Amino acid sequence: MNSERTHEQDHDHEHHQGRSIIARQPHRPPPCEADDNEAEAAARRQDEAHAQAGERGHADEHKEHGHGEHQHGSGAEEHAHDEHGHGGAAAMSSPDEHRQAGAQQFPSIECAVITVSDSRTELDDKSGALIQSMLKEAGHEIVGYRLVKNDAQQITQALTHMLAGRARFVMLTGGTGPGTRDITVETVQSLLEKELTGFGELFRILSYEEIGAATILSRATSGRIGNKFVVCCPGSSGAVRLALSEILIPELAHILREMNR
Repeated sequence: MNSERTHEQDHDHEHHQGRSIIARQPHRPPPCEADDNEAEAAARRQDEAHAQAGERGHADEHKEHGHGEHQHGSGAEEHAHDEHGHGGAAAMSSPDEHRQAGAQQFPSIECAVITVSDSRTELDDKSGALIQSMLKEAGHEIVGYRLVKNDAQQITQALTHMLAGRARFVMLTGGTGPGTRDITVETVQSLLEKELTGFGELFRILSYEEIGAATILSRATSGRIGNKFVVCCPGSSGAVRLALSEILIPELAHILREMNR
């Protein structure tokens, strides 16, 4: 009602201005303006129809895209499954698998012990006795034992003798320090075909946890001669126990398996 009154008032105002418009005649736009309005309305309707069609198409496309994403997700799951399978394959060649294979190939290993010392005798060679005891408890066989002086010739002869026999693993203890007479490492290194420095590195890491920075005095090392494994370890009972329990006994069969491949 307010809009009609306003429109009528505007119409009366135009009549008073002398324009040829009949008072209170409902306002109708000129034909051209009406045509333009109808055209605009038709265009708007067409635009709305296109917009609605576009929204429906976008929704359909979104559904298809979502379906595609779902399929892509399935592909990702398949890819993840493949990776898991690859991980399983990788697990089959893990160190644990190698250890198991080594244990099957070498269930009992022939071992020899050489103690290098100027002061010990076979009666008080605690470290030599401990090595033999721990290896036996682990199920291995002791096939040789020697106690020699800090002398390159004696060390070489003892090691050569053990390797010429049944021993697959020879552990030397003593003579690995920085002293003038500590020549076990130099003597053995001259005979090694391949030095495996990892034993010494790991031994010093573990030893550091027990004795601190004093472990830098240890020149422990290992390597292969032919297809046999040789280790040089410090002469203390604590060093022998650490080397055997934490490194050598768990890995011995694995190491020999790799050396005999």
